[in-house]
Amino acid sequence: MTNGGKTPIFYDPKGRRWTIFRIITGSSGVLAAVIASCFFLSILETPSLPELRISHETKLRPAAILAGPLSTGAVLDLKQRRTSQSGNAQSVDRYAFFNHWDENSFASLREHAGDIDVLVPEWLHLAGAAGEITHDDSRRENHVRLWLKKSAPNLKVLPLINNYDPTRRLWDGASVGALLASAEAKAALTRNLLGYAQEGGFAGITIDFKSLPDEATGPYLHFIKELKSAFSAEGLEVYVVLPAYETRFETVELAAVTDRIILLAYDEHWEGGVAGPLAAQAWFEKQLEERFKLVDGSKIVVAIGSYAVDWQEGGRAKRLPVSAAWDLAADAGIEVRFHSTALNPTFAYHDETGARHVVWMLDGTTMFNQIDAAFVMSPAGIALARLGTEDPSVWQVFARGKKPDANTAKLLENVEPSRSVVYKGEGEVLKATDRVSAGRRIISYDDRYNLITDQRMAELPRSLTITRLGHTDEKLIALTFDDGPSREFTPQILRILREKDVKATFFVVGANAALEPGILRAIYADGHDIGNHTFTHPNLSEIPAAQLDLELNATQRVLESKLGVRTTLFRPPFVKDIEPETRDQARTLVSSAAMGYITIGLKIDPLDWERPGALEIVNRTINYAMAQRGNIVLLHDAGGDRSQTVEALPMIIDELRARGFRFVTVSELLGLSRAEVMPPLPQEGRMMSWVNDLGFSLARHFTNALGVVFILGLVLGLSRLCLVAVAACVQTRHEKRRRGRSWRPQSVAVIVPAYNEENVICDCVSSLLQSRYPDFDIIVVDDGSTDGTAKAVREAFRDNPRVKLCRKPNGGKASALNWGIARTQAEIIVAIDADTRLDPNAISELVRHFEDPKVGAVAGAVYVGNANRLLTQFQAIEYISSQNLDRRALEIVNGITVVPGAIGAWRREAVLAVDGYDTDTLAEDADLTLKIERVGWRVIHESRAFALTEAPDGIGPFLKQRFRWMYGTLQVAFKNLMMFRRQPAGLKYVTLPNVLIFQFLFALIAPVVDLVLVLSIAADLWDYYTRFTLELSDRTWSVLTYWLILQTVEVLVGVLAFSLDRRGAPWLLLPLIVLQRFCYRQLLYWVALKAAAAAIRGGIMGWGKLQRRGLKHLDANRSPPQLPIQLRLPAPSPVRVERS
Repeated sequence: MTNGGKTPIFYDPKGRRWTIFRIITGSSGVLAAVIASCFFLSILETPSLPELRISHETKLRPAAILAGPLSTGAVLDLKQRRTSQSGNAQSVDRYAFFNHWDENSFASLREHAGDIDVLVPEWLHLAGAAGEITHDDSRRENHVRLWLKKSAPNLKVLPLINNYDPTRRLWDGASVGALLASAEAKAALTRNLLGYAQEGGFAGITIDFKSLPDEATGPYLHFIKELKSAFSAEGLEVYVVLPAYETRFETVELAAVTDRIILLAYDEHWEGGVAGPLAAQAWFEKQLEERFKLVDGSKIVVAIGSYAVDWQEGGRAKRLPVSAAWDLAADAGIEVRFHSTALNPTFAYHDETGARHVVWMLDGTTMFNQIDAAFVMSPAGIALARLGTEDPSVWQVFARGKKPDANTAKLLENVEPSRSVVYKGEGEVLKATDRVSAGRRIISYDDRYNLITDQRMAELPRSLTITRLGHTDEKLIALTFDDGPSREFTPQILRILREKDVKATFFVVGANAALEPGILRAIYADGHDIGNHTFTHPNLSEIPAAQLDLELNATQRVLESKLGVRTTLFRPPFVKDIEPETRDQARTLVSSAAMGYITIGLKIDPLDWERPGALEIVNRTINYAMAQRGNIVLLHDAGGDRSQTVEALPMIIDELRARGFRFVTVSELLGLSRAEVMPPLPQEGRMMSWVNDLGFSLARHFTNALGVVFILGLVLGLSRLCLVAVAACVQTRHEKRRRGRSWRPQSVAVIVPAYNEENVICDCVSSLLQSRYPDFDIIVVDDGSTDGTAKAVREAFRDNPRVKLCRKPNGGKASALNWGIARTQAEIIVAIDADTRLDPNAISELVRHFEDPKVGAVAGAVYVGNANRLLTQFQAIEYISSQNLDRRALEIVNGITVVPGAIGAWRREAVLAVDGYDTDTLAEDADLTLKIERVGWRVIHESRAFALTEAPDGIGPFLKQRFRWMYGTLQVAFKNLMMFRRQPAGLKYVTLPNVLIFQFLFALIAPVVDLVLVLSIAADLWDYYTRFTLELSDRTWSVLTYWLILQTVEVLVGVLAFSLDRRGAPWLLLPLIVLQRFCYRQLLYWVALKAAAAAIRGGIMGWGKLQRRGLKHLDANRSPPQLPIQLRLPAPSPVRVERS
């Protein structure tokens, strides 16, 4: 099919191109759907992981309690025993000891902060003999301090400093002795403690110095007196801890030099001695009698224990939470006895090695009895030793305002499980057991003495318990790296590990591993362990259980497809999931264990992700390792800038080796082989892994392509903006040389093609008649209008001899223009659209340039005449900052793309030399422009020749118009591309690349730039939804930075365009350039995609007539700028000519 004798560009009458395109895209879609379906089906199935036996797990069996001495000899004499009236319970303050190396302690604090009056946190250590102090763990301390400030602001806090050396794991009495011998050291310690208490807003300080040399006891009392004096001057208090076994101090002397004594009325038997009651009731009451007989009770706080100690015969003893002791008894099927003499619970068991263990504990019943005995003495307070190890039922009697009486004894019969997670054992391998159930006691209560004389645990309470495994006293360190692999940092870490001959464990994020399979294979090939760190790194405690399964399964599929193995190692992404404090948070560990995973925690966390500096990362790691906090180090190889981690790694390895540590993988630490923790993929799963491998590879290539397109889009956008800006400035200087021209041709004709322009044609002709140019003809070519266009012209201008009306059958705008040109002999032809209003000086400004015989056409400046809506205002900005500026810039290489149909002047000789307008494109004006440039004519831009046009004010008409422009421009570009060798340099190397690359290709890929930013922000929002941490990732910051650079340059170019505008662009429109990016450019992107699809489809594209309203309501000299409207009308036929 032809149009005016020429076949339209892109026309494909048989539709072969479209058929091939559909086959390719359809096949690709089907393949992608099949791969995606297989992948999603595969991640719905949880892989079968082998059940691994960790060497540190034990199975228990009962053992009998052996007869023998139970205490120091004290026997409770009920006849001599006094009982409290419990009337002073409200006036007795409740104290509680706290430490942060036990997760249970903080969990108990959060639950019971409202039940206590004073907190004694064990936060400080004496650092040597010079009076310096050090924090046990400043990071955790700060965390608790922030929580206290927010959640318990009225709780009195008395931080405790002791002389325990965590590195050597001993009480350093020698340093205290040396310090007490030095006035300077004592003064330094006083200053440091006072400054610390004042900085923290604390009520004072608690001193707990143990294992002092005998000769230091006197100086110690003197120092406490001096310290109290300094603190009292500032309104602060000094408390001193006094263990019950410490008999070298006279209580009355110590009470005289301190505000209060905290008497530790427990540890009758302790971990360093033989097994026995922790505080037999008779022993407890004896300690109180001896300490209170000479001292006013208001000076003493009685600390009462609630904990358990497990003694192994021939081995070491360890302190346990009461709930952990109950779990031991329940696991071994043992009855917990209440010893009739000691009135302390106890039991014994054998572990799987046959070693016998004896466990004694202090629980809710012992707390009842001991509080009653303490209240007899009218103490200043009672203290719980300590938060986190207590029987949950102690709060029935210990909490503020509670008292031991018959009602309270009844309440103790029901033992609720801990609301928090209970930890037991040591190590960084975590095993969660969810078997929560309440317990029940049968209590024998003697109301004569307000004493519980017996109890039997009818049912042991069970809490959600996390058992720690894997601890070893050997100097073993397992380096672990989370969040990778990353292209930038993981290879550097692998190189360092290779050079240092160290094997590590990498917990990979599945999405990152899928994108970096080569690095993943390198990790495996180098002999490192690989663990599962989820697929997208979510906050697991905040997501549904089903998503947790998908996260773990998806990462397994990556490992199966890329390495042919699975992994049983798992580490949750966040610490609260690794070391949960609540049952909800522990759900992750329970679920992952059910799937067969071994959850790997951590105890050595230098917080390298905070980027504190390489040396700080090294120091933190070394200090934690030397303090024997644990065996597993947490570092990161992705998720941000990890350059400090890379810098610190070789120093960490060298320093730890120098201190005798040996590096192992997590599997070695557990006593397992790598093949056991990373079993090979079974044969039956290999086919599916191949499909998944193909899917991951395609996804990786797509992601990489997306990144390339993003960079390409940025480069193209910035390059074009900068080149146009520079060229426009240069050309503006050239324009000044032409200002003196005033040449007039012998004859000028203005041709106005019109099709169904009844509403606007008369305004157009009227504006022409107001022109200041003295002599020219006006030819209105009515291209077969079906409305009253011809009638309107005839009736309005029948008496004006300058206006000529020509009528012809409908043939399209190109044929109408050719028709008009054929009916005039004018030397210069000005072509305008029927909706155009010409400035009175426009014709004069256009034609004067034809004094230069090389000039074949002159392009005017088009502005929007109806910029009174947001859409038309966007178009007005585009005309100024893009189209008019582009023509100004392209003139420098004689490469103007289009002389606009709204206002342009042509030398008749040039037009006829190239056979006028062609009908094989929808952009006949652009086609003619390039044709005359191709044969050597110059086309220039005149920014003082103004014309107003009516822009579409609705989305539908706008898209229709822009599709016609985009498709027509694409046709013209391809038409000229086929004649590339015959093009002059400006067209070949500037104009055609500008159209194809910048105007079309950039419009296709620009959405990718926006899409990458949107997806990155969406990922951060998803992180906020799952992690509740609202911050932009490094990835988003990078993308956003590049995107903002592009937008900034675009705004600056807009400012330049407005500055260069000769008509005086309305600056109030300039801020809309920013808004344009978010709700206007997307329409142009859609048009580009539609034009590309239409070119592939190869059909005949019609002109799509736009409905005009006219510009009657506007002042032509003041209207804001806008875009040209080009009318494309059907093909020519026989005509008749009329003069109106």
